[in-house]
Amino acid sequence: NKLVGREGIAGWVVKNGRGIIVPDVASDSRFNPEFDRVTGFKTKAALCTPIQVGGQTLGVIEALNPVFAPFDLADLQLLGSIADLAVTALAHAQEFKSTQAAEQHYAGLFEDSIDPILLSDLQGRITDANRKAVETFGYPRAFMTKHTMNELHQLEEGELHTWLHEITS
Repeated sequence: NKLVGREGIAGWVVKNGRGIIVPDVASDSRFNPEFDRVTGFKTKAALCTPIQVGGQTLGVIEALNPVFAPFDLADLQLLGSIADLAVTALAHAQEFKSTQAAEQHYAGLFEDSIDPILLSDLQGRITDANRKAVETFGYPRAFMTKHTMNELHQLEEGELHTWLHEITS
């Protein structure tokens, strides 16, 4: 069974966008006993805070049944800090996913280009070469990535003119 996002204490937190302390859930009208019924868990007290980005609630984080002392404001603040860490982790995961998608897109453009492309670092060392560069220069990618741009372009003057003529015509 899936609980509806606007039910119970968690639903109230989503709807209102702020955390709450419920010391006795049995006496709180917002409590939805469905989770306890489905799982066999016995909820006595709850602490719940929203996971928010830019004022938009993405979800909630809850702590249930304190062991040593009733939940207090410090616990709510701590749970809020944990929620903030969760937001940061979610944002990084989303950014990582976007970065991976962009890398795959540009890798496809790089490899499928009709033009030879050589990538190099600031010292001129070749770090990658696309398929067309391998065809054009006649060297395997592994060979080119062990050399600098200058080493690769040290062609005799006649070969350079022939090569330039081929790529510009």
